[in-house]
Formats: sequence, structure tokens, C-alpha cells
Amino acid sequence: MSIADIAQAAHVTSDGIGQAQRAATELSRMSGELRELVSRFRLR
Repeated sequence: MSIADIAQAAHVTSDGIGQAQRAATELSRMSGELRELVSRFRLR
């Protein structure tokens, strides 16, 4: 494995981490919306 291969693998890993972080942020936002909707339903 060359230095270029290692650099490419690091770049791909970094991109994957960024995607996972964005997905986690979106899931957190959706969870908050769902909690709000459920709380409204329970109050009725």
C-alpha cells in the first residue's frame, strides 16, 4: 500500500464520518419533531 493509497483511504473515511454526522444531526432533528407531535397527541 502506497502513501497515496493511505491518503485516499483517509479521505474516504473522513467523507464517511461527515455523512454519518449529518445523518445523526438529521435524526436528532426528526426525533425532536416526533416528540413534539406525540406530546400534542397525548394532550388531546
